[in-house]
Amino acid sequence: MGTELAGVCGDTEAWTRVVDTARDHYDGSLTYAANYDEYRKIRFWKELDLIGVDAYWPLSGRPTADTARLRRAWQPIAEELAAFARRQDRRILFTEAGYVSQRGSTTAPYAWDLSDRGGEAEQAAAYRALLETFTGRDWWAGVCWWMWDDWPDSGETPAKLAYTPHGKPAERVLRETWGASRDVPEETSS
Repeated sequence: MGTELAGVCGDTEAWTRVVDTARDHYDGSLTYAANYDEYRKIRFWKELDLIGVDAYWPLSGRPTADTARLRRAWQPIAEELAAFARRQDRRILFTEAGYVSQRGSTTAPYAWDLSDRGGEAEQAAAYRALLETFTGRDWWAGVCWWMWDDWPDSGETPAKLAYTPHGKPAERVLRETWGASRDVPEETSS
């Protein structure tokens, strides 16, 4: 229904009308994509099928490829989200989550330009930590990764530093977790 519209997300009456109008024309599931620091302010979750959260929580104060450390950072967030999902009687979908393959991606996952130094191992560890933390939780509806880019160097960030896991160790994490197989390059040092 919308994405990160923090300036107007408090107008519950208007959003309810928008949701009702959408339901008149669309039979599928509806959600709103709230930023990770916005989702608690939304008062119209009960009108939607899923709680949508753009999951860009900083997980570390310094760059790290330590998956266990990143999982520990996710734990209090996961507990808070589980309680929120129960209160709202809705599952939570990560409408966006991702990490640039740059050094420091776990410190500010929402930033495109953290460093000019590669961080493929950090990106892969962040993917693994998120999936290991949330997979199998009954209140979690899944994740939409930001972003898969099939056109190398077509964006504002060079592919080797961009969000895409395509052709990087993070792609291998996805394939291992979700059961797909294909040759994916080995991790490279950054």
